[in-house]
Amino acid sequence: MTRRFWSALEVELYKAVRQRLVWLGVMLCALLTTAVSLRFDLTAAASSRYLYIAHAAPATLNVIGVMLLVLFAATLVAGETANGTLRGLVLRRVNRLELFMAKWAAIALFSLVLVAVTLFSGWMVAMSGGPMTGVIYGGDVVFTGDRMLKVLLICGVSAWVPLFTAGTLALAVSCFSRSALGAAATVLGVWAAIEALKYPLRLESYVFTTYLETPWVYYAELCDGFAGPWMRPMIIGGIICGCTIAVSAAAGAWRMVYRDVTL
Repeated sequence: MTRRFWSALEVELYKAVRQRLVWLGVMLCALLTTAVSLRFDLTAAASSRYLYIAHAAPATLNVIGVMLLVLFAATLVAGETANGTLRGLVLRRVNRLELFMAKWAAIALFSLVLVAVTLFSGWMVAMSGGPMTGVIYGGDVVFTGDRMLKVLLICGVSAWVPLFTAGTLALAVSCFSRSALGAAATVLGVWAAIEALKYPLRLESYVFTTYLETPWVYYAELCDGFAGPWMRPMIIGGIICGCTIAVSAAAGAWRMVYRDVTL
């Protein structure tokens, strides 16, 4: 990491906080997470409040979170190519690879913010229904409140990885496109096709989108008092996401370094 990278990252973050899309994303994640609570009786047992979080988090992140992150990532290169900003940066001899890395880091931070806002909103709403004392059945504490909170944080990190993968893929596509709308449409179109075909073709274990749901399935099982296997699917998900991130980032960085932005 060089001083130029940190300067580029500072610029990217400054531009991000000025985007309406970023603030819209934060508000939508908080609002949708809160809205899911209408389906649950939060004044009942504490297990129902944990179960609410297990349903609210994927309902928010797997739909709104993915769409917002893809739209955000699509504008980072394709949008700046269309309005001439990227050409101006290149003419000023800004290091292209460091510029790509700064944009990639901005995606990582934005996706992390979306996850944090979703979990924080869900936890606050759940606490409004009563104390988070853990999962209790028949008067016995099956899982303590501390354990449920720790597992929730682990699930949040596990859900962030495939979300960040989606953002990396969108950034790579953005590097090959001259239109932010075209880049976003391409990624969302491919995403829809993958979701439609992965189960009929039995490819779900090899597609990173499957692992957006995996942490929350495990958390929902904890809410029912059952600690199912989780290490193996999360490790497999991490490997699939890691490979997808590596290929997407390499392709995006190569295109960023060698593309002609003067046309």
